[in-house]
Amino acid sequence: MSAGVGSTYLILGEAGTGKTHLLRSTLDAARGRGWTCLYAVAHEYDRDIPYATVRTVVGVLGHSTAPSDPNSVTALLQSMTDSSPVVVVVDDAHLADEDSLVAVTLAARHLAGRPLLVIFASRTRPWTTGERLVATIGHLVSEQAQTVLELRPVEGQALGELVESVLGAAPDERLTGYLTERTRGNALLVRETVNALRTAGAVRIEQGIGYLVDDSPPRFPCPAALLHRLFPGDHAVRALGRLVSVFGRVDLDYLPLLAELAERSPGEVRAVFDSLVASGALVATGSGWYEFGHPLIGELLYDEIGPAERRRVHAAIAARIEGTDHELGMPALERARHVTEGAARGDIAAVTEALHAADRALRTSPRAAARWYGRALDLLPRADAAAGEILGRQSAAYWKGARPALAIEAGRQALGVLAAGRSRDRTVATVVHCHNAMGDPQRALDLLVAEAGQARDSTPSLAQRAAMSARLGDTDQARVLAAAAWSQVRDSTPADQVVAYTYLGQVEASVGTFPNLLEAVDRLEILGTGERELPVGTRTGALESAAVHAATAGATGRANALLTKAGDAAGLAGFGNLGGQAVLARALAEFTTGDWAAASETIAREAVHLEFSGMRSTLVRLRCVEVQILTGRGDFRRAVSVLAATKPPASCRIDFAVWQAVQASVEVSRSRFEDAIPILERLRSEAGARGWNEVGTIIHASLVEGYLARGEVEAAGRVADEFCRLAEDIGSPTARMASGIGHALSFGDVGRARDVLLEAEEQSLHYIAAQAHHALGVVGRDGADHLEAAWALFKKMGATLWLKRVEAAGRSRGLVLDRRVDKAGAPGPLTDVERHLVTLVRDGLSNRQIAEVLHYSSKTVEAYLTRLYKKTGYNSRVELIVAHERADSFTGR
Repeated sequence: MSAGVGSTYLILGEAGTGKTHLLRSTLDAARGRGWTCLYAVAHEYDRDIPYATVRTVVGVLGHSTAPSDPNSVTALLQSMTDSSPVVVVVDDAHLADEDSLVAVTLAARHLAGRPLLVIFASRTRPWTTGERLVATIGHLVSEQAQTVLELRPVEGQALGELVESVLGAAPDERLTGYLTERTRGNALLVRETVNALRTAGAVRIEQGIGYLVDDSPPRFPCPAALLHRLFPGDHAVRALGRLVSVFGRVDLDYLPLLAELAERSPGEVRAVFDSLVASGALVATGSGWYEFGHPLIGELLYDEIGPAERRRVHAAIAARIEGTDHELGMPALERARHVTEGAARGDIAAVTEALHAADRALRTSPRAAARWYGRALDLLPRADAAAGEILGRQSAAYWKGARPALAIEAGRQALGVLAAGRSRDRTVATVVHCHNAMGDPQRALDLLVAEAGQARDSTPSLAQRAAMSARLGDTDQARVLAAAAWSQVRDSTPADQVVAYTYLGQVEASVGTFPNLLEAVDRLEILGTGERELPVGTRTGALESAAVHAATAGATGRANALLTKAGDAAGLAGFGNLGGQAVLARALAEFTTGDWAAASETIAREAVHLEFSGMRSTLVRLRCVEVQILTGRGDFRRAVSVLAATKPPASCRIDFAVWQAVQASVEVSRSRFEDAIPILERLRSEAGARGWNEVGTIIHASLVEGYLARGEVEAAGRVADEFCRLAEDIGSPTARMASGIGHALSFGDVGRARDVLLEAEEQSLHYIAAQAHHALGVVGRDGADHLEAAWALFKKMGATLWLKRVEAAGRSRGLVLDRRVDKAGAPGPLTDVERHLVTLVRDGLSNRQIAEVLHYSSKTVEAYLTRLYKKTGYNSRVELIVAHERADSFTGR
């Protein structure tokens, strides 16, 4: 920290093992150095309040408003680290709301190079299967990196030393055994049990040794020992402590309410409250709040209250604070907690309060909203007709909050009671979204077939059925259903159009054509930006769907523009990345543009969230991008390992075929042709029969590479020709450019390679451009220049495998490229083609005439001239001609 670099740590241990004591000692030391310290203890009720823990942390600073999104939290902490090191401590993180955990962990990741120390304390190990902390804290800390400290129960010598520090004498064997049995080595309970025994006169000290007084010492239950120590015989203090435990934390403005609830005078309550503070049972947090010095105290006191009494107290609090926002400063969702906890089943006012709380939470935390919908259901009268509608809303909230399994559970329950109508249609669509994202298209299709005929508008259902059929390998059925959906989609409502175009885009990407895919992207963009009657969350989903479709087809510039718009919409909606679409689109765009470091970071950051949430379909696609990067970097061991960990079920035919194709492509790159080529040929046949676009693209590119590497030029040529025909049918930039490179390498087709290069450079697709340079370096006249350009681009990407290929091609021309200066970004000398182009310009030829001389299209000539102007720094034909007459080097002015 003193050197300006922070880190993140996790302290693990059961309640009472010393986590809180260690945290406070650390904070004292940090304050002694003049560092800014932010501390918060999470509470059980925080889980239902979005950014509750963040609000507590920021409250220390005296801010009136707390950040309500991860970017704001990062910006706040970044500004604070400009002036001094910052320590953020979250105690009992296992109780914190997930939005706060995400915000703090993302801030810790993004500000890793700044003096920010983040410490979490938790009773739960974040790597436990199904544990929600795995997607936040668990991804930041590592036992191998020694950023995890586990406080274990004290035993043996450590137990003896702890007892001696409290009792002033070493325990004998019998007292040690008693404490071990009663406390199980919990440090806090050891201390308090010793104090309770001493207060009760149950221990004596002789010659520095502590003994139990008799054979039957008091059998304090562990919680009772702690409470007996803190509240020895003072029932008023203990009663007030129980009331405070209902609130969780209080400030001084709560004292009149506490007096009313305790049925005591304000003066008595003030005196008791001060005694709790003086004893250390309550401590000030620095933001005007007081909470228990150890969370276990509040838990034990709350557990002492019976369920009926708890309800009474919560109800009394709710009745007292109604309409007193400014008097107590209690957040609306915290008030809603007291209203709902104090209500009995059938209390319609409490149901309404829970629903209002859900609607408020939905703007910032769909998962918290889903829990509030659950609370409304708990309070609803049994067999109430409103249950289906609330379950449907809960299902949608879980989906928006990236919890598809919970969304399916709530959605299936809703469908059990909902009548035909809009709510049922929406819920069916939500459940299908979830099954699709979780890699189970068969269940999605089964539901759609079962619901056929009940929907108000069949268009969304037809589109979803088409997409599921395509994923399951039934291409003919998928195309028939898609055609039916296309024929009537314009007549659907905007909300139904978003669903329909999203799934029609999936169909066209997998078994359709690029023009149709582009129409789906266009319509989704229009709906996402221009259809203001749609909820902002729906508009966000439309834009994210459009982005991932564009990125999958290779329209990277379009995808990036859509991601920017989707990000703006998500900021208004309070959520985004529905189904992991935005993450996949971003990773694909970063990969294709050659920003492999950013793509790797995106995948590392987001894959764990997808894995935790069960979004297996997107996870498989994201991991396949990672495998391509690892393969390009020559890290075959990790590539194979990643593939093995994300194998999709064979029943999901397209996903499985993509996975197999990527796996075989890795084997081709490893020169294991005997294993890979038979698999690729089998998949080639199947992809051709089923019309699989993405699978066919991967397979043909890998086969061309494999046959050429084996010296089977004729076989490579056959595949390359077929690839070009396939690319023409598909029409996507990805297929067109990949087939162009394959054809160039197989037949020495310089023209195709140049066209790919120009298109890739125009769209800043540096990975594709590097491959085109490599192809031109192998088959073109300006081989040295192109190999240098390829080497520079691949070097920037860290593409070790490709660097070796370029260097091998260079050696065949007498070049040693790995010893040359990296010229990425430098203008460099003109190539032979560019010099010829300058000569033709000097001679006064028009673009059309130059195209005829060079046997290029006019568009290609225009692109070459644009690149030439950029490379030389000149802006017109006249400047080029003048420079030529001066014999300028054309390396920039």
